[in-house]
Amino acid sequence: MGRSTNQFKLVQDVWETGVRATKNEEGIVEGCDIKKCLELVMGAGERGEKIRSKAEKWEDLAREAAIEDGSSDNNFKAFVRELRKA
Repeated sequence: MGRSTNQFKLVQDVWETGVRATKNEEGIVEGCDIKKCLELVMGAGERGEKIRSKAEKWEDLAREAAIEDGSSDNNFKAFVRELRKA
């Protein structure tokens, strides 16, 4: 429970790339709530535009990190070098 709450906090409040669906009293997210979230994110409103813009930014940063000599590539290579030392 705590882990998904932390992930939600990052997605909605820190990265601003999503919205939280509401569970009913049985703990189930109903289709109408999913539809509401999709309309909010994909709609022409200011919040949806901001979410999509932020998502594109994070996508670009992830792609840059994953290319050869990007930060993720370099971190992975450093990790493998450390494993070989052991």
